[in-house]
Amino acid sequence: MLERDPAKVAYDVENGFVTAAAAECVFGVVLAENEKADRLEVDAKATAKRREKMRAKRRKRAVPVSEWIAKEGKRVQAGKLAPEVKLMYGAAMKLSPRFAAEYRAFWSLDDDFSFEAKGGRK
Repeated sequence: MLERDPAKVAYDVENGFVTAAAAECVFGVVLAENEKADRLEVDAKATAKRREKMRAKRRKRAVPVSEWIAKEGKRVQAGKLAPEVKLMYGAAMKLSPRFAAEYRAFWSLDDDFSFEAKGGRK
């Protein structure tokens, strides 16, 4: 989100697609009111500063992908996913043996691993 063109974010705010607060919190874009032009303008310096601050905060909590995969793999193996996610994966694995094989291989799961695909309309 921090790579989005600030001018496009300003356009989105002016047209009601996102709020000014979201522009700053999500996209790191600081906007200023230009009363003469009756529109919002990007404060380039403040935006650059805000985005760098956001990147620094992200770097502090970042973990190597290998660590994330190991931790997430344990969650998958234990089935500790939201019920809707388990339902989705269970249905996908049932419908597509190829997907099931690739999913199991990615997470280093047993060949018979599956999520129970139940639920939905009756």
